[in-house]
Amino acid sequence: RTRAAQQSHEHPVVSVVFVPELNRIVSADTTGVVTSWDVATGQKLLQFSDTHRSANLTSMCCGYNGKRIVTGASDGTIHVWNLLSGALMQRLVKKRPFEVTGLLSLKDRLFTVGWDRMLTSFKDSAINSLIECPVMIQEDSEWRAGAAHT
Repeated sequence: RTRAAQQSHEHPVVSVVFVPELNRIVSADTTGVVTSWDVATGQKLLQFSDTHRSANLTSMCCGYNGKRIVTGASDGTIHVWNLLSGALMQRLVKKRPFEVTGLLSLKDRLFTVGWDRMLTSFKDSAINSLIECPVMIQEDSEWRAGAAHT
């Protein structure tokens, strides 16, 4: 017997992360719908939407011992969500609000990259809020849009 495939999202999925601490998969689509799934059963556990209002969700990562999900958007905003409740915990805005294309959470830092061609770091402070801090950044002066690179 073959089980019919279940469509997980109504719009293109842009990111998926595994949360080993909770044995969950979290997926997100372009419209900002974030869904948490039980790995063992495939059951949908939590879904929340409108994560970045009219901006497209472009990236996502897991952080803080699997209890938070961080999403980035086409307008440069970064949001931190409680994975157990779907509640918005914090809004981050980069100094240069270009599209966020990648997020990485490591220990007490959140790293972001995007169309601004910069690596930005947010440090988790003692009060559990993220503060933007400088990172060694070197812009590639040789880059030319549309040109071939060797």
